[in-house]
Amino acid sequence: MKKLLLICAILTGVCSQNRIFATHEQGGDISYLHISGNDYLVTATLFVDCAGIPGAGSINLDVSSSCNSFTTALAAVDTVELTPQCIVSASTCNGGSLPGARAFVYSGIVTLPPCLDWYLSYSNCCRNNAVINLQNAGTQNIHMGTYLDNSSAPNSSPIFQQSPLLYMCNQGDFCINNTAYDIDGDSLVFTLVNPKSGPSTNIPFNAGYSATQPFGAGNSTFNSANGNICVSGAAMGAYQAAVEVREFRNGNLIAITTREFQTQVINCGLNSVEITGNVNDGSNSYSNVKVYLFEHDIDEAGMTLLDSTLTNASGDYTFTNLAHIQYMTKAEIDTTAIPGFLPSYHMGSYYWNNGQIIYSTCDSTLNGDIELASTTNPVGIGVISGYLNGYGVFRSGEVPMQGYMVYLIDLATEQLVAHAQTNEFGFYEMNNLPDGDYRILVDVPGLIHTSYHFPTISVGSTAHQMNYTATPNGIFAGDWISTLDIENVGNKTINLYPNPAQDNLIISSSEHIDKLIIHDVQGKIVMNIHQPSSQNIDVSNLPSGIYVVRINGRHVEKFVKE
Repeated sequence: MKKLLLICAILTGVCSQNRIFATHEQGGDISYLHISGNDYLVTATLFVDCAGIPGAGSINLDVSSSCNSFTTALAAVDTVELTPQCIVSASTCNGGSLPGARAFVYSGIVTLPPCLDWYLSYSNCCRNNAVINLQNAGTQNIHMGTYLDNSSAPNSSPIFQQSPLLYMCNQGDFCINNTAYDIDGDSLVFTLVNPKSGPSTNIPFNAGYSATQPFGAGNSTFNSANGNICVSGAAMGAYQAAVEVREFRNGNLIAITTREFQTQVINCGLNSVEITGNVNDGSNSYSNVKVYLFEHDIDEAGMTLLDSTLTNASGDYTFTNLAHIQYMTKAEIDTTAIPGFLPSYHMGSYYWNNGQIIYSTCDSTLNGDIELASTTNPVGIGVISGYLNGYGVFRSGEVPMQGYMVYLIDLATEQLVAHAQTNEFGFYEMNNLPDGDYRILVDVPGLIHTSYHFPTISVGSTAHQMNYTATPNGIFAGDWISTLDIENVGNKTINLYPNPAQDNLIISSSEHIDKLIIHDVQGKIVMNIHQPSSQNIDVSNLPSGIYVVRINGRHVEKFVKE
């Protein structure tokens, strides 16, 4: 199986020797996930230039409100390169000379007393002096923060689904994806704002630039519905921008999350690019297969069909003289002429992840290989089922979604094991499954996965209610239930204690418990109990961390295992 070539909005690099970065931190954002009571899992993401000072092992988070303030350390938990490997050379993240950047992720549990107006922030000196749209950028702090009100009801912040585009060519149109997903189902409003040097100190722009036109007057458009910025015609140089996400519940403002980023517009030296690929099943290539070229957008409705072609006798196809924008390719299989395969997207639809946008600032020829997925299911006795519903993606309201492909991936081999298609009720089922550990993927074109189900089949067991919800901002594992609905103080029927728990978790419920599922914050199921004989659940074997309990498919609660 070929590995993905993710040349996309979250993995974007440049191939230019012209470096203008003087400092290492280019932006970032802060998010929080409500755990229980006054405890929040706080995560800070920093975008860092690989040629600068290496990312620290921890950062200090400033926490303040009108009734309290303190500083706490967040430990580094992950790092990922934001620039793909170019064919011509390696980036500075890998010992090369080409520009490169990483995202450093810091996280920790923070207890917030029940005050109003909490502000979580991080500051550091100083900004890149070569930023052309800010006044005296090199003398200004970099600052990022998020507000929340935890006095009335629990809340988790929106999560940005893709890292911003840190480099773009000046030869074409490019879009920076600032889409955010909110697990509580709150209304989100996106606004372009001033970068800040402190909690309430805006950094002024140079003449010709502003918060709403950070790339120069008339050189960018902004979508307030999803936070996306599309840039065309900007002069070469480094630009700083900030997107604010205001979170509303029942018409009331309850939180503000801000992302700041630095984007460099460069001359890539490429007047046009071409996409070339091969349609195959891993062993054999297929001729006369229709391949479509789309201009990529956030969901299927927004994608624009630009061209189509047929593969030649060797299974190859090519689209030439393309402008510098983001693309997606899709193969349409004639199942009569080529039986036994499913339609698939760029590099295989069951690997749909992070948009899979074909895009580069480095190479003039881009790889668009498409690997077909077999329709053959294995022989076994295990069963997995669930349904897919939509929350405003293609229809208004929460409704079933018919005709979408669901794929079962073996975790050990990353190979496709089985597939199903949702029926008119949004229901799917996969039968005759062998024992194993799996990941379930749903293919809704243009939407990324924000979380997954990770079922285990053992001795012919079943895994039901593997439900997914498709929102305009991504696909997540579970039914659409906001924490406001499930944790309403006046109507709460489920309680977990002690929380945090060490060996035993007691579930107090006013209704009979038919099914109890516990999964970690990544969505992996760690306990699945049908008709539990006791409300005292042994969690002593679970690793320390945050877990979610789903009861009877409706009630959702969180607890911490110490």
